Amino acid sequence: AKLVDGKIQLYVTVNNRKSSDVKIKMQLQKKNGGTWSTIKTWNKSYSNKSMVSANESYAGSKGCTYRMKYTITVGEDNKTSTTPEVKV
Repeated sequence: AKLVDGKIQLYVTVNNRKSSDVKIKMQLQKKNGGTWSTIKTWNKSYSNKSMVSANESYAGSKGCTYRMKYTITVGEDNKTSTTPEVKV
């Protein structure tokens, strides 16, 4: 996640070495005090692609801090992680 022209740009790139379906769940989270709450979710699915790139953008509120939590599923394998924080 990064800030471009006042908008949060969210992106996930997957190099798919298997010829499996790829699912990407992108969750935009906003920091409230010390906790994170999900404010928007995108679900993406791809079939038979060796390189997958999912992109979204969001106009965040000034002074607020955001991050993206994402889950990548390739076949039976999955991984969940978060991006560094972005302050608008």
